Amino acid sequence: MVSTIASAPARSAARVTNHPLQGKKRMSNLPTYEVLAQAFASEGVDTLFNLMGDGNMHWATAMSKIDGMRVFHARHEAPKGMA
Repeated sequence: MVSTIASAPARSAARVTNHPLQGKKRMSNLPTYEVLAQAFASEGVDTLFNLMGDGNMHWATAMSKIDGMRVFHARHEAPKGMA
């Protein structure tokens, strides 16, 4: 018995070359928290008031490594409202 496999139609060259991300890096190898820190810095954020926790510790550390970033750590929620 001979089976035949239908081949998928070839993509047109115009469709591939007109892709909006053509020639651009589509994915970053950076962790999400690094990408977020860079995005905040690129928007002009230069000060971070932080109450460290397991949900933001990597992001806060990445923010603190950015040149010119001022980071203020709090030990309790109450002082953050006074800053």
